[in-house]
Amino acid sequence: MFKKSVFIATVGVACIGISSMSYAASFAGWDKMIMPPSTRRQPVNYRYPYIRVGVGGYYVRNPKVEIGTLSDTSPLATIGTSKLTPRFNLAVGYAFYNQNTSWVTKIFGHDNAVELKLDYLNSKEHKTNSNLGVGQVWFIDGSGTVTAGAQPLTSFKLDSSHRYINTGLYYKGKWITSNPKIDFLPRVGAVFTNLREKYDYSLVYQSFVLTTDVENYKITTDYYGLAAGGRLACNVKPRCAVFGDIEAQLLRASSSLKAYQNAAVGVPGNQRNVSYHHAKITYRAIAAVGGEYKLNNKITSPSVEIKGGIDRWGYDPHLVPPNNAGSRSVYVAGNAQNNLFADVEVTVPIG
Repeated sequence: MFKKSVFIATVGVACIGISSMSYAASFAGWDKMIMPPSTRRQPVNYRYPYIRVGVGGYYVRNPKVEIGTLSDTSPLATIGTSKLTPRFNLAVGYAFYNQNTSWVTKIFGHDNAVELKLDYLNSKEHKTNSNLGVGQVWFIDGSGTVTAGAQPLTSFKLDSSHRYINTGLYYKGKWITSNPKIDFLPRVGAVFTNLREKYDYSLVYQSFVLTTDVENYKITTDYYGLAAGGRLACNVKPRCAVFGDIEAQLLRASSSLKAYQNAAVGVPGNQRNVSYHHAKITYRAIAAVGGEYKLNNKITSPSVEIKGGIDRWGYDPHLVPPNNAGSRSVYVAGNAQNNLFADVEVTVPIG
């Protein structure tokens, strides 16, 4: 109940805050501060496509997965350390001056853009261990232990991967005020993220002719929903600005698990298959600070941007295999997760 209240409050505050900043322009007189074409800091009637490419580091806090138990009740195999992973960004857009006067320009100003963005990362982990001592594992369908009691173990191998593909289609704007130091850039959009997680595990026993337990898990999670955010920029120099950026996303997350086990320990044919599905409403919140440098004073100037921040997921899927007597079959749980990032991006207008 507490987590649900926090989620509702977070999304509510973000949406109200963004809407308030937009509509407050007219009530607070900001609409009168929008500079007329004759005195604007940028030329009117421009239209041009652009491309943005970037690379950075994303500090992924992978969920911890525990499989089996040793004689002292500690996990037999554990994987899920936090690590820095390369992330690659790409965006294509079309910027234009919107000459109309409507609710769109009251929210987004006259400097508008439509942008499609994509980013990708793949975090991998490999773990092995030998001389394990005595332990046991459970059937993934929760039907009991693979062996009758704990047995001497030789070694295990556990590989995992977490692949993120994020996409978003945004409508962006820019409020250019009579204050040459301050700009506000609101945006709204539709977003989609595909997260694919894989765990491949194998264990070798000492005491049997057939001695392996092999387990494979694949979790596919789709997030889709709406996003709203904005950037407050301070122009410290004609071609240099520092900024703070925030975005809130309201999402539906849908996770599907496919699990397979071949416990050929002592006798062949101990195979199990388990499927599981889970869906919920959740959120994502991204906050960043950074700086931007333009190569010249033209509206079509290339620019370089450096930023870093925090990326909070309200729901991050977590694999939970059966690890003790009375455990249910393997399933997917979800926890909130905070990841960190830093990116360098280059924007190049075309034409």
